[in-house]
Amino acid sequence: MRRFDRSSWPEHGPHRELLDLLDDAHVRSGCRSARSVARSSRVPVAQVQLIARGTALPADEQQVRDLLAALGPTRPGTGDRAAALYGAARLEHDGTGPWTAGVPATPVPPSPAAAPAPRRSRLLLAAATVLVTAALVLGYAAGTGLLPG
Repeated sequence: MRRFDRSSWPEHGPHRELLDLLDDAHVRSGCRSARSVARSSRVPVAQVQLIARGTALPADEQQVRDLLAALGPTRPGTGDRAAALYGAARLEHDGTGPWTAGVPATPVPPSPAAAPAPRRSRLLLAAATVLVTAALVLGYAAGTGLLPG
């Protein structure tokens, strides 16, 4: 794999710093192929490519550490720094961090099915349905003379 494709990288923030750190390790190890990194880290090749492009975040801190180890030897403390940056990047992606996200990252792995609507949303939908139905019935009844007037 050549240098990481930076076209989709966020401009700033912890996700960008994490990508810079991973890219630096990648370059220092001689730009190993995505297949080689995937094999060493036990992460699918396609996922390694998405992470390198900045369009996906690693699944968790352990995956960050595995990727870093697969990219080659690093300075002491680099794994901890990468894990901390991952945590901050995940907060940024989830919208709970103080940073503005440059490019929305896709969580890894993607959810196979949409999560069910929260209970409050379902209750509001049910209440709205009842109100609309009642209005239609009353409107029909008034229009046809079924209601005393």
